[in-house]
Amino acid sequence: MVLAKVVVVVVVVIVVVVVVVVVVVVVDVDSGPHPPVCPKGSLTRIETKGENEFIKKFLSKSEGFVKLVWTAGLDVDEDDNWTWQDNNDPITGFTDWAPYADGVDDYNYGFENCLALGRTSDWAWRVVSCDLELPILCEEPETPSSR
Repeated sequence: MVLAKVVVVVVVVIVVVVVVVVVVVVVDVDSGPHPPVCPKGSLTRIETKGENEFIKKFLSKSEGFVKLVWTAGLDVDEDDNWTWQDNNDPITGFTDWAPYADGVDDYNYGFENCLALGRTSDWAWRVVSCDLELPILCEEPETPSSR
């Protein structure tokens, strides 16, 4: 019997008025790109300190089983020009890089170009290999049924 690898997907809806819906779904990571694509919505863009603090608080409740999670941040050319993958907007303004997040991946010991949040850095922003199979943090647009 072959067991499929799965990743827990954390879906978070964040809007300006702080209406939030959290859904956990399971995605087969063997069937798609890395970082994986969210079933609905898109990988999370963290653009304000308030969003960042909400996400940190939410992830802190994961009781240790989640070590790293994907966000929408990418550095495609490994030139420290970070963008959000959904529309290639540059990551400007608010950031929360871990003190040692200098382009070196602590998990594969090489230069990498995907942005994840890491438990060991109090959910600060980390640079990791895009080939890792990690849970993904998604955000969905607010719908009348999510209120």
